[in-house]
Amino acid sequence: MFSFIVVALFSHLVVAAPANGGPSIEVGLTSGDSPLSVISTVSNAGNSDVSLMKFAPLLASSPIKHFSVFDATGSALQFGGISAFFDVASVGGEAWEAIAAGKSITNNIDITQLYRFPAAGEYTIAASGVFQVLEGTYSMDAVKTSELIEYTKNLTISLTEDDIATSNAKRALIQKRVELGTCTSSQSSIFRDDFAGAKRLATRAIDRTRAKDSNFAVWFGTTEQHYYDYVADTFQKIEDASTVSPTSNIVANCNDPTNYCSGGLIAYAVHVVGVEGSGEIYTCPSYWNLPPYPTSCSGYGRADVMLHELSHFYGTSDNAYGYDAVKQLTPALAAHNADTYMFYARCK
Repeated sequence: MFSFIVVALFSHLVVAAPANGGPSIEVGLTSGDSPLSVISTVSNAGNSDVSLMKFAPLLASSPIKHFSVFDATGSALQFGGISAFFDVASVGGEAWEAIAAGKSITNNIDITQLYRFPAAGEYTIAASGVFQVLEGTYSMDAVKTSELIEYTKNLTISLTEDDIATSNAKRALIQKRVELGTCTSSQSSIFRDDFAGAKRLATRAIDRTRAKDSNFAVWFGTTEQHYYDYVADTFQKIEDASTVSPTSNIVANCNDPTNYCSGGLIAYAVHVVGVEGSGEIYTCPSYWNLPPYPTSCSGYGRADVMLHELSHFYGTSDNAYGYDAVKQLTPALAAHNADTYMFYARCK
């Protein structure tokens, strides 16, 4: 192990469509066979076939943050699943889910993998985010003209004491499967360099944000003061978490005990419920093939991946991946998007 402090219920469909009258996507949420499962339905309500980025929260099969959960008082439950870094470009067409006009796809989501429910009662499932959509089937040219379509949908669920007991038992089994891995001395040395690189990127981003660098608006889409403050504070947390130490709030691992490493996945973070800035980062084989830093702004290296993953422990999600897509996000989504922090920190 190599450690760091571097660290009854149905919801109506919501139609999401861009203002230009392009693709139209409908989103629905219903309860599954038990209150501990949620079925998402994503429908192509337009007249033309489309393809959606399949790493989007409501489409992904892995236990990423598909949605937020709030208790009866409106307090958010802390997410306890994984956050992933995908090399979308390397996957190509396999990264896209084709949906013919008038057709739908569904995803059965086990919420016990995502949240720990403290007591019986009503909870609100709140799904919001964006789909990256291209018209027709995948091609490099089609990706360049893809659009981001926002969606939002809520669902109320009611959990009994038996449901809570079942949920806790399933979470215990999940946590037992996540064991800390080992790193070779060479990998440990590389990790130290990568976290040092992430720290340098975060430090530079803090300085630029506090100076109200003009590039901020390119990536975050705003010059409002509260966004400067929020982003600078998040980068400060990332910088603080990037210092290597024998005692750890964040543990870096060189293995994949959950077998998530496929389909373009480079690394993923496992969140610890109850403590901000705590968790584990796991790297996939493809991580070790990356350079320390990219040769262009639109690329990425190992230091970039680490900054991206560290940001997840301080409130970011994966609303959009990639150089072009992230610049289409609204300020509210950009301020909580891991790739946005990564590109802003690196690109001048």
